[in-house]
Amino acid sequence: MPHKLISYIKDIKNKNIKSTRKLIDRLRENVWMNFIGITNIDELVKQTKAEKIELFEEFSIDNSETKNCRYVGMAKHLESDIYNAPSVFSLTLEDILYYSSKHHILLTKTFKAIAESIGLVTRKSLQRYIKEINLIKLFFNQHEYISGYSCVARNFRNGNYYHCLIDNIPKIYHLNQEPYQSIPEINLLISGELSSAEEFFLTKMLPSNVKIKFVQENCCYHLEKCIVLQPLTQWMSGYLPETYINHFAEKTFPTRERNRKNRILISRKGASKRHIKNENELMSHLSLYGFKRYSLEDLTVEEQVELFYDAEYIIGVHGAGMSNVIFAENAKVLEIFPGSEIIPHYYFLSKSLGHNHQFFFADVSNNINEKAFEVDVIELMEKLKLELELVENLSRCCVGLRN
Repeated sequence: MPHKLISYIKDIKNKNIKSTRKLIDRLRENVWMNFIGITNIDELVKQTKAEKIELFEEFSIDNSETKNCRYVGMAKHLESDIYNAPSVFSLTLEDILYYSSKHHILLTKTFKAIAESIGLVTRKSLQRYIKEINLIKLFFNQHEYISGYSCVARNFRNGNYYHCLIDNIPKIYHLNQEPYQSIPEINLLISGELSSAEEFFLTKMLPSNVKIKFVQENCCYHLEKCIVLQPLTQWMSGYLPETYINHFAEKTFPTRERNRKNRILISRKGASKRHIKNENELMSHLSLYGFKRYSLEDLTVEEQVELFYDAEYIIGVHGAGMSNVIFAENAKVLEIFPGSEIIPHYYFLSKSLGHNHQFFFADVSNNINEKAFEVDVIELMEKLKLELELVENLSRCCVGLRN
């Protein structure tokens, strides 16, 4: 491979590309098609005879309640009256290269990127993210060898609280099953530092035989045995299997009884996009119904867990803070979108948790990632009052039955 790369560099130089920067850019534009292939788990299973360890079988559930909603473009594959969840599995591959960039790319020893390791499904997306690879480190440098069993749980958006909590941490659940519990030690590879969320949840979720091994960022490692962990969720969906939710609750939830009294407005005032211009006006109305406003970036992870553990009603604009619905029980959730399309991560997460999840659309003319937008406070409050009346009527009925 290196001699072919040298030949290719010479060929580009012969095209009178004088600038080193332009040479590197041109090389990166073309290196994917010429030197780095794409493969996937199914192909590797055929080639290596590796055994898939199934964690969850595929299943389907009714999704007709969103039939009148318009899904954002990237989620069109989920726009159906039926939600189909594929089977979830893991497998062990030998002689795998791990490139410890922010996208955590796994490659075969013949430099084929494993599509599932990045978490993206299109060739175009893979081509875009592969450009971050340092070609010298990949093709010419000696790769540090890591013996034994290793795995990677992070994905290409690890810094985001949602992807950490709902996509990455659940992958650890694979390692609680056989044959992994019988392996004396498994390395969980972490490049750079742990985020506060990772530190909090990994401390509680890691099996005793799994040890964190810190590696340098943007380097290539040769793994003797790599356990490839498939996400429990799908792209654009936060739906989690019930068995995992129960396990997660046992490991991370407070041990006290719930006090379901918190009515929460998640503020995005400090966010770069999707924040409500007239949030103060909205809050002045919500406070009459016992709502309090929270800027979640000011709370520790543990404080967020405690807050949402006692949640009765949660209102928020689509954003990572909505991930905390996972700590609530039978909650009412109102998710606000700037425009007329939905991004269904939290809807499907709520569905798996048994929450009542509703949508509110601010203005059909807005973009889904509008920087700042206004909500019609009167319209939102009318929707909220109907929901609260249903809750109060149900509570009165329950009291009557008990008496």
